[in-house]
Amino acid sequence: MVGGTVGAASLDTPKGDNVVPNQETKREENQSIHDISEGGRFMFDFTAPAGFLGIVLGTSDDGPVVHSFKGPSPVQDRLYPGDVIVEVDGKYTGHMTALTLANLLNSPSKLKTERKMTLLRRLCDV
Repeated sequence: MVGGTVGAASLDTPKGDNVVPNQETKREENQSIHDISEGGRFMFDFTAPAGFLGIVLGTSDDGPVVHSFKGPSPVQDRLYPGDVIVEVDGKYTGHMTALTLANLLNSPSKLKTERKMTLLRRLCDV
């Protein structure tokens, strides 16, 4: 995981199993890789569907992170624990706590539309 988890917030859906990817994981059509840095991390865009995402968020030194999933999450096959959520719909989230980001993602206007997220993933996490 990137950074240490200081706090956690949940985007409500029923509880389920986490999916851990292997290095063969392929990008989906709604993902695009921005950049691969020297630090073994890459940034990518992801379009999250409307509605609840079933993500349990944590707060790390790098910003809000995916901590785990609750239930049959519509994003658990594309996002992984340790992914840092850098941006949501063009709004920088690196300074936000998990609770602040959860409130943003759960706002009535965000629940009704797809959300474009930019995430940072360590290569050793995949």
